[in-house]
Formats: sequence, C-alpha cells, structure tokens
Amino acid sequence: MVVFIFTLLKAEDIFLNETFIADYLSIDSTNKYKLFFWLFKSRDKNSKAPLVIFLNGGPGSSCEEVVLLENGPYRITDNLELVKNEYSYINNNDVLYIDQPIGTGFSTCTNISRIPKNQSQIAKDLTYFFNQFFTQYKEYKGRNIFITGQNFAGHYIPSTVPYLLEHIPEMNVKGISIGNPVINFKTYVENNIYSKFALEVGLIDWLMYVIAGVQEWLCNIFIKYGLLNKFTMMICENAIKLPLVGMNPYDYTTKCQVKDTCYDFTRISRFLEKPEVQKRLKIEGKKWRYTDQNVSNALAYDNFNDYTDGFTDLLDKNIPIILYYGDLDFTSNYIGGLTWLKQLKWKYTNQLLNQTNATLNYADKVIGKFKAYHLFNFIIINNASHFVTMSRPELGPLLIDLLAGRGVYKFKYSSGIVEVPIGSPSKTYRFLLSNTYKVILELHYRIHG
Repeated sequence: MVVFIFTLLKAEDIFLNETFIADYLSIDSTNKYKLFFWLFKSRDKNSKAPLVIFLNGGPGSSCEEVVLLENGPYRITDNLELVKNEYSYINNNDVLYIDQPIGTGFSTCTNISRIPKNQSQIAKDLTYFFNQFFTQYKEYKGRNIFITGQNFAGHYIPSTVPYLLEHIPEMNVKGISIGNPVINFKTYVENNIYSKFALEVGLIDWLMYVIAGVQEWLCNIFIKYGLLNKFTMMICENAIKLPLVGMNPYDYTTKCQVKDTCYDFTRISRFLEKPEVQKRLKIEGKKWRYTDQNVSNALAYDNFNDYTDGFTDLLDKNIPIILYYGDLDFTSNYIGGLTWLKQLKWKYTNQLLNQTNATLNYADKVIGKFKAYHLFNFIIINNASHFVTMSRPELGPLLIDLLAGRGVYKFKYSSGIVEVPIGSPSKTYRFLLSNTYKVILELHYRIHG
C-alpha cells in the first residue's frame, strides 16, 4: 500500500517527473542582473549525454515557449496541465534553455539601460554566465556541446560563439544548428526576397509584386546610406507586411490568432502563474511575457547588422553548421537563406551551392530537401512553419540527431544506397559506386562521440 501511494503521488507531479534544474546565474559582478535558465536532464539517464544549449530569437523572446510548445519536454492542455512531448530534444540529450539577454522571460533587469544594444555586450554577458555555469555544474566540463536556436539566434550564435570559444576552454562545441535564422536582413531587401517569395507561393499578383518591391527598394536605400531611425524601421516593416495581406508571417497559410505575436500564448502565461509552478521554477511573483519589448527595442537596429563572417569563423574552426527552414515561413524564408548563402566567403561555398538538392527522408517519408557539403548543411522542411518543431513536432528527434551525429544521409545512386552520418569531415571516405563509369563519391563526415 505504501508503495502504491508513493507511486500515485509521484505520478501527480505537475512536471511529470522530468529531472530539471531551474535557477539564475549572474552576468556581472554586481549580482543585479541575472539570466534565468531551465536545464533538463536526458530521459535516457545518460551521465555523458551531450549538452544542447538553446537560444530563442525575437529579440527578447523567452525559452519557456520553446520548452512548453516546441522541442521541450511538454505540451500544455486547455486545462493548463502538462502532457509529455515524446519528440523532445531531451530524449537523448541534456538541454539548457536560457532566457537571454537580460530582460527576456524571467531573467532579471533592474535598469533597462543595462539591456545590451549590441552582440558584443551579449557575448560578454554569456561568457560571464557560462564561466559560472561550468564552475557550478562541473559535470559539463569537456562534455560535447551543441548550440541551437531559432530566428534572431542567427545573430546571437555567429557573433557570440566564437567569443565564447576564445574565452571559455570548457566550451567543447561540436556543432551549430539554427531554425529559420535571421542573419542578414539586408540580403532580403537588396534582392526583393519578400516580394519574390510572396509571388512564388501565390500570396500576391504581379502588380502587388511591383508595389511591394518598391517598399523593399526604399528600405534598402535607407539602410545603405546609414539612415537607421524610426522612419526607416517603419518603411522596412511595411516591406515585410505588405505582401502578407493579413496572413501570419510565420506560416503564410494561416491568419494571426492575436495581434503582434500571431500565436496565442495565454495558456503558457496562465500555467506559469500557478503558485506551485512559480515555486518549483523559483519565479515567485513574476509575470511571463513571450517577448519583452524593452529587449526588442534595445536590439532593433541590430537587425541591420551582418553576421555572416561569424559563420565563416565557426566553419574555419571545423564546427559543422546546420541551417533548417520551414517552407511555410515568410519572415525569414528559405529563398532569402539561399540568397544569403551565396555571400558566404567560405572555401567550399561554390561546391555547396552546386550540389543538387537531395531528398531528405525520415521514417520512410519524404520530409524535405537539402544541400550538404563538407561542414555545411542547408535543409528545407516541407509543411513546416517558422517554428518547425511546433508545427511538425515529430521531426524533433531528426533535427537534434542530425546535429549530434546520430542521423544519416542517404545517397541514392544507380548502384545502390550509401548511408553515412550527417556532419563534418574529420575524414574523407571514397566509395567506388560504379566500376563501369568509374564514379567516385567523396563523403565527408565527423563522428561525434
């Protein structure tokens, strides 16, 4: 009977008995400014599991949304109860979600003037954070680390990770992955990407294409001449919104549910207001917002900066990169991603671009297409929104396994199918696929482990 009661009580745990740590770490010596983090241990109880670090976008969007609606361990019901997300990143990995920069989510900020206005300050804040993290959680020193994110993480990751690697020896980074990244906004407006994408998917006709193109041209002119002000922001926002004609920028096949965010996150905020939840997460008395406007405003002009060189730096350090795009996303769409890729000053860029799109298969189904060469993997996922693991949760294991080296590419040729792990090239393997035509295929990869 005692055992039965214990089991029953344990099963009623509001967080479904997942093992996690929710806490704060300071980002400077004053101890006034702290980043909130939510660290989940892997479900397979692997004491050497890779550490996956997730940075959300926005800027100013919190990771609680990711934990509760995307690749985290949970989903919220209408009754404000949690159910298990069987496709979570935590199945085989420890996952660290960080509300950053300060002011984001539950991270503290006593003075809004301290919110970073550039990536340099963000890099310094994260360096201070991780120095404390590795001191407090020594088990992660030397552990394989994969840094992931979405949206504005296309700024955070290429600008901060090289800095972290330089200043923190314990950062054993083995790979980078970003979903629908915002990298270089100028690429989109210089090449009329928003109007081109809208025309291609049937959102606008040719007349509206011309009108929308003018808006992008104006936005580009203002950026080119350094006129970064509120008027320029308005022009550039119009360039994005005009082709949408009321549709959701994160999934152009749907309409927005609510103003600004488009998605209704009421269930998250109500769940996080529960006293027992606040106590467990150490967030007593705090209210949750999906995006903090002060953070968004502070980094507004950072949208116009280009962080392409950061990706080149990571590639030169032999760190593999996966960029994946939901094909229904308008705001940072894959056409813009491919256009940006042409600007990447990497020794293998041309070889990557010249690759024929290969079919991406998962669970015996075609789920997208990709280009891959050497360290770089560019993936387009079918029927997926900007929030890929929200719209297609079943693909969560694929996305993280590709990054952590547990996935495989399938190359189909006339002589058969060759399978190798996705990733980067510590070694080169040559397979003689056809003696008749003497076809030699080089497959590059690094085994992470």
